[in-house]
This record gives sequence, structure tokens and C-alpha cells, in this order.
Amino acid sequence: MEAASGAATVISCVRDDAASDVVWFGPAGAVHGMRAGAVGIECSTLSVRCVDRWAARLTERGLKALDCPVTGSKSAAAAGSLTLFLGGRAQEYPEVEPVLKALSSQQFWLGAAGRGMRFKMLYNQLGGTILVALAEALALGQAYGLDLNEVVEALSQNTNGWSASAAASKGRSMVRGQHEPVACAVQTMVKDLTYAREDAQRFQLDLPAAGAALGALQGTVANGLGACDMSAVAQGLLRQHE
Repeated sequence: MEAASGAATVISCVRDDAASDVVWFGPAGAVHGMRAGAVGIECSTLSVRCVDRWAARLTERGLKALDCPVTGSKSAAAAGSLTLFLGGRAQEYPEVEPVLKALSSQQFWLGAAGRGMRFKMLYNQLGGTILVALAEALALGQAYGLDLNEVVEALSQNTNGWSASAAASKGRSMVRGQHEPVACAVQTMVKDLTYAREDAQRFQLDLPAAGAALGALQGTVANGLGACDMSAVAQGLLRQHE
């Protein structure tokens, strides 16, 4: 509340729904100090239900709500080159343009408040599924007797395939079994994919690939690796063939 007192713009980036609720609406929450017409920017990855409730509560108080989940590395955050997925009409937020440009090198406007978070759900579901598929591909390569360093190099450098980005960012960590520094923890991916699964169930969507990916990530947490980088999802798979 004190930090937000009189502020024209307030930004939150926390772990989950519960933390967001406390930061914005708790006894010392930001909304109690923000001036009328101020903009709240929620950069956390939250459930769709939470962000919809958040936007409605800000609007009821005469505040503006811009959901703004981010993607990018810690170095991108430090350099101000994150990618933003924005829910809120761009023409309604000219006052926050300098703030958004200071945070990011890319901004994607997805429509009304809440749509940025909806996009982030499908984005993280896709990312988590690809991550687990990469780990399984490396396990198969190991079973074939291939040199996994050569496998990662070929996957990373193949300009005509689908594999380059995932293999370049996580393949070497998977092969080496080194899951620090942590760009995104396994337990954080579990949280995000769980939110996405809850929405899929609400829509009565059967998403078996995403469900299997979530199960693999949950198993990694159960094996005590939840605080490690998400590349640790390969740890158990690759140990099987040592």
C-alpha cells in the first residue's frame, strides 16, 4: 500500500494466484494506496479465473487493469528485452507505453483485459509439452547409442526443422544433468500447466499430450527436483540408460 501510494502505475510479478491476491488486495495491498484512474499491470502468470477477478476488482475501484504476463530469461529482464502478452486495448493505455518499452523488446496485444493471460496459458502449455518431448527424444537417442552432445548439436543447428529453439535452450542442460541456474523452475511449470488443465476441463477439452507433459513434470517434482530448472524433467529418463 505504501509503495503504491499515489502511483500512476503499479506492476506486480509474483508466483501464483494466492500471492497476487495478497499483493493487490491484502490488508497492505496496492489498491488501498493507488490513486483513481491509475493503471495496475499484472505481469505474473496466473489462472484465467484469478486474472478476470483481479481485473473486475480493479475496475470496481476506478482503476485500470492491464494483464501483462511475460516471457524471457533473467538476462532479458535485466536488459529490458522481455516479451509481453497484453490483455487490454492498446489505445486505452498510452500512459503506460514508456513503462512497457522499458520492460520489453516485443509486445503482443491480444484484446480486452484477460486475453493476455489466456494466451500465456496456451503458450506455457505448448512450451511444457515441447520440453517433455525433447527429454523423451534424448532418451531415445541414448537408447540408440548416439552421442547426446552430437544429438543436441544437430537438433540445435538444424535450420529446417522444429527442434532448434528448445534444443538450443535446454538440450545441453539435459545431457549434462546440470539444472542451474534456474530460468524457470519445474514446480513453476507444474503450476502453470495445472492452471491450463483446469481451464481445459472447464471447456471439456481432452488434451492428452498436455496431460502427459504435466504428469512428467509432476513426477520430477515428486523426485525432489521441483526447485531445479525445468530441464530437470529429463533427469529420470536419461538415468535409465546410463
